[in-house]
Amino acid sequence: MPVSARLLGRRILAVELDDLRVVVEPGVTNLAVSRAVAPTHFYPPDPSSQIVCSIGGNVPENSGGAHCHKYGFTTNYVIGLELVLTDGEVLRLARDDPGYDLPGAFVGSEGTLGVATRITLRVTPAPEHMLTLVAFFEHTAQAAEAVTAIVSAGIVPGAIEMMDRLSIQAAEAATGAGYRLDAGAALIVELDGPELECSARFDQVRDMCAQARARDIRIAGSEAKRALIWRTRKAAFAAMGRVAPACYAQDGVIPRTRLAEVLGRIDELASEYQLQVDPAGACNPGVFFGGI
Repeated sequence: MPVSARLLGRRILAVELDDLRVVVEPGVTNLAVSRAVAPTHFYPPDPSSQIVCSIGGNVPENSGGAHCHKYGFTTNYVIGLELVLTDGEVLRLARDDPGYDLPGAFVGSEGTLGVATRITLRVTPAPEHMLTLVAFFEHTAQAAEAVTAIVSAGIVPGAIEMMDRLSIQAAEAATGAGYRLDAGAALIVELDGPELECSARFDQVRDMCAQARARDIRIAGSEAKRALIWRTRKAAFAAMGRVAPACYAQDGVIPRTRLAEVLGRIDELASEYQLQVDPAGACNPGVFFGGI
């Protein structure tokens, strides 16, 4: 097959759940992989652009997502690659090859080393149980305090994400999920694993959100409600088009213990200079703080 055809491939070539792996062409979307292995397995790296982003793009960007605090990034799931180098040479690499971890060097190289034309991914068994809540706060700093408390207590959420007032209002207009429009921040926390452990830890998380002065804590009582919570979160960036015709995106990384301080200071600066700033619009506070 010509190289040009392989670059455009959108096929899932193999689903081998007994070996916990999937082989795909680069045009396969992230969501398509998740659907191909559901309901018994899942593919953890799930960027907010999951519906449209391709595995061929996730690999050079080392994409993460809501689950990266517990499960890691794309680099933790790429176990084999077929590459086309800049001189046209086709190269095949496997994670268990002896010597240097060449697939690890390629993932996150942003296209500077070549292009992936076939990708072998590791998938994981679906967790036994999941519990999800969304807590609403008056200020982003309070939500950040809850994050610090949760992580400091040794609780490892399967997913943890934050939205601020601007992203809540934009995403709610797009999805109609029932998010509180008067909230300054929404914190989504999802625990997964054995049912007894999830239940015990979930009670702790709920208490920590209350101690951080959450106005309202809502628990997803069904898979449909859980899906709606996450659909609203993943709509946040695209929904910014409802707020302004253009935006300037920046990513930043700070210690979790400084998150409340930084978010509070951003709010002060936005007010002082009369700017619409969405500091937690694409924020995964379990791992990093990233503005949209």
